Amino acid sequence: MAHRISILISAFGVVASTLLPVVAILAYWAGATPLWVGAGVLIFLTAVHALVRDVRDGRRARTGPSA
Repeated sequence: MAHRISILISAFGVVASTLLPVVAILAYWAGATPLWVGAGVLIFLTAVHALVRDVRDGRRARTGPSA
């Protein structure tokens, strides 16, 4: 059950971090530094990586150890 909760939290993190690159691009168009776009994309990719890691861990926990 803990793995499912971890996956759910990571999924919400991906949804929330999707807004960051969008807001960063809008800010860039308004004259902000392009570093905001890079930071927004980096945070989004980090959230996606955490979700993928949690899904893999959840599958391993369900199927048992391999080898």
